[in-house]
Amino acid sequence: FVALPEDAATPTFQSDTEELYVCQDYTISKQILESGDLERTFQTLTGKNREDLEVIQTAQETHDRYDFVWTSAGEEGLQLGRACILDDGNYHYTLTTMTREESFDEVRETIQDMFDSCKLLDLDVNLSTGS
Repeated sequence: FVALPEDAATPTFQSDTEELYVCQDYTISKQILESGDLERTFQTLTGKNREDLEVIQTAQETHDRYDFVWTSAGEEGLQLGRACILDDGNYHYTLTTMTREESFDEVRETIQDMFDSCKLLDLDVNLSTGS
């Protein structure tokens, strides 16, 4: 459901519903969560309530899409997070990236390309195939 960059060739962690990639200057997380409780999904991805985020909601063909960014303090300084949720009514397909503030300009284009490619191609989304 997303085209990953070349430096995310192999997941660091993988389960039936989640993949985590640790790249040089950022991390990528892909998760499939049950639909129905959007507030819970925002909390899971960011630790924040939806009302504390500036969320852009759009319609993509047969599903809703929610895009948002946030910051958080990390061990190595300020972390910039970006995420999207694709809601087909059954599942929340999520893509999340985190990068250190000082590295963001170097990976901005890579992250933008990933989020531009994030789409549901059919109802049988499988994390391991990337479709």
